[in-house]
Amino acid sequence: MMVEIKAPQFPESIADGEVAMWHVAVGEAVRRDQVLVDIETDKVVLEVVAPSDGTLTVVHKAEGDTVLAEEVLGEFEAGEVAVVAPDDEGPEVQTSTDETPSAEVIASPAAKKMADENEIDVTRIEGTGKGDRVTKEDVLKAVAKLEGQKEKTASTNMPGLSHDAGNERIERRVPMTRLRASIARRLVEAQQTAAMLTTFNEIDMQAIMDLRSRYKDDFAKSH
Repeated sequence: MMVEIKAPQFPESIADGEVAMWHVAVGEAVRRDQVLVDIETDKVVLEVVAPSDGTLTVVHKAEGDTVLAEEVLGEFEAGEVAVVAPDDEGPEVQTSTDETPSAEVIASPAAKKMADENEIDVTRIEGTGKGDRVTKEDVLKAVAKLEGQKEKTASTNMPGLSHDAGNERIERRVPMTRLRASIARRLVEAQQTAAMLTTFNEIDMQAIMDLRSRYKDDFAKSH
């Protein structure tokens, strides 16, 4: 049975979203409640999951496309997933089929996206979440460890570099996500519209100081 995969209802004040990542390719078999695609809005990333066991057959919205609430993202063929491989290729096909879902199950969407951005194989990261699930914090630790190894290798290969040169960080430009773009826009808007000033008011306090000097001794004796 063919089922349409639609974008979810967006939170209040959000008009549209953007397809952040497809976790499943066309023709790939999935299980019920497995994440199919991430929809990123100005405030939150929403997950669209498989309604049942089946296969993703068509993708109507590619990564980066803008979508509205309840808009069709793709088509899904519901039904029992049965993988039957030829005898001569049985072991190889079965191994590939087993590995593909495991990479999706052990990592959260945010962790997988961060690992892809940093070119790290998520299957090699040891998960600390529930059921050995790889979390975003696990990926951050892996990134920090990898950067430390790169710096150590660079200092070993080029001993003539100064200490300051060895600590220089490598910069790389990446497209801003919809969420980060919204944050940047709000910060600039606040800077341009909010009154940022400091005022100084001078007051002659000599009369108050004279009054204090006149009565401070009597006040100290009484209290």
